[in-house]
Amino acid sequence: MKKYSFILALLLLAGSVSAQTIEPQYIRSFTIERHDVAWYENQAYVWKQRTIANPKDEDAWMNYFKATRYSEMESGNDNLPRAQAVAEEMKAAIPGTYTYYMCMNILTRFVNTGDSIDYGKLTFEKLPAKVGEDEIFDLLGYLWMNGAADDSTSVNHSKWLQLLNQQYKSHAYPERVLRYIHNQFLGMERDGLYFAHGDMALLPAKLLQDAMGVQKDKQVIVISFLVLDEYRDALFAKLGIAPFEPSRKYDLRVQEDYRAYFAEMVEYIIHATGREAYFFPNVGSEPDIPSILAHKLYNEGLLLHYSERKYDNLSVTKRNVEKRYHLEYLTEPNFGAQEWWSGNERMQMNYVVLLSHLVKEYMNEGNKERAQWLSYILRMSVCNTPVDEDAKKTYLEILEKAEK
Repeated sequence: MKKYSFILALLLLAGSVSAQTIEPQYIRSFTIERHDVAWYENQAYVWKQRTIANPKDEDAWMNYFKATRYSEMESGNDNLPRAQAVAEEMKAAIPGTYTYYMCMNILTRFVNTGDSIDYGKLTFEKLPAKVGEDEIFDLLGYLWMNGAADDSTSVNHSKWLQLLNQQYKSHAYPERVLRYIHNQFLGMERDGLYFAHGDMALLPAKLLQDAMGVQKDKQVIVISFLVLDEYRDALFAKLGIAPFEPSRKYDLRVQEDYRAYFAEMVEYIIHATGREAYFFPNVGSEPDIPSILAHKLYNEGLLLHYSERKYDNLSVTKRNVEKRYHLEYLTEPNFGAQEWWSGNERMQMNYVVLLSHLVKEYMNEGNKERAQWLSYILRMSVCNTPVDEDAKKTYLEILEKAEK
């Protein structure tokens, strides 16, 4: 932080940063539009000038807070001391407002401020008719963690649907992300359990179900939320299963216990519901269930299927590719500009990583026509993805190895 503060001081002395020379820009989530530290520092400066000129300008405060927070995050300062200082300024200038509560809700989720107030609840009491796209993610996360997504009787369920529909209409998630998750759903059996980590897998799944009204029979489960009582109670009530009783006492501060606790609960849910269970294959996200239960998970194309017994999962993968997945769209160019959620390009090219082995399988079987069909689709999925040529080359090399 000191390094960047020093740079900013030099810029100020040189007259490079001023409200006259730099136009304030609305700060968007850096998963949608990412900038370097200097850009965020400049924006923090000009938005601060707006708060000085009008201390009651909530819009200026929100952008000042976001720019400061993202600058610290980009420079690796996870404790966010400057963002906390901005929140203190805000408390003096606009206490009791939606903006102040929203910023504190964000802070208390990421850093220990020593504050036990439920700022999420206060935020929803002040919720405006339409909120900024950046805040939607945090608000949806709060509602989901507190069971509003799975409990249709919750007083906040209507707010969940309101925000999700607003996000869907804003096109924050490009069509191809939704198509990817939809293909995952198409490979599942009816009423299947969909276990996943991360916004890229989870929010598109709920957009499909609760905003578009498709694939509603699948149950989306946020693995990391299972430790939360409110989320777990709502989920178990919806699934119609009894509360989870662990086989032993776990110390969740210990990594080994932390992983074992989640693994036992996940298997409890699977067995108690009697439903087929599938996992998004993002190995490495903690708790890393795909790695912990690897001996019971079988690749069926875009998802890993849980099974206590070995079976011919290769045949299921072929069925998904040949009969269930909708893949032809991968051969088409982008017909219109889309918002691109950071990292979604890699998700699209995951088709190559997860399905290219079938090209070799078809060739070994002597099914040259099918191999050429799939190879063409996968090649075009890379060519039509808006990434740099080096990235495309890497994925095409994976495909070329499978074609030999």
